[in-house]
Amino acid sequence: ITRTLTYAFIIAGTQVCGRIVGYALIDKIGRKPIFCGGYFIAGCAALMLTQADNETKMLYTAMCYGFFADAASLAMTVYTPEVWPVRIRGIATSMAMGIGRFGGVAAPLIIGAIISKENIVYVWMLMAGAQFLASGISLLMARETSGRNLEVAGATA
Repeated sequence: ITRTLTYAFIIAGTQVCGRIVGYALIDKIGRKPIFCGGYFIAGCAALMLTQADNETKMLYTAMCYGFFADAASLAMTVYTPEVWPVRIRGIATSMAMGIGRFGGVAAPLIIGAIISKENIVYVWMLMAGAQFLASGISLLMARETSGRNLEVAGATA
């Protein structure tokens, strides 16, 4: 259990680093590159986890996944309120975040239903698919809002 907790703390620390880097870069390179690239690289890391055959590979790949997934989530959290018109921004953002909470409830139930010693790979494939889907939809549909006036960004996004 000590080794498991150590790995969990290492991965959590890497996630914090991903958020810090995201904060540092969000206005320099924009929101869209961070969440599109972050979700894509996290998807690649999730696929690599299906091939990890020892603890070291699994740890480093999970660190990569956590770093990029958290950087992308940070950018999406900043981006979401910017795409709504000012008059409904609070309600719309709250509803979007609330819907995301349902995913947080459903995910452990879905993962628990498919996980076993024979098909843990399917969990990582599902995670990779979700990350690639988020990256692709963002790449196609999201507009860059960095450096724009919030009223203008919300009216045109």
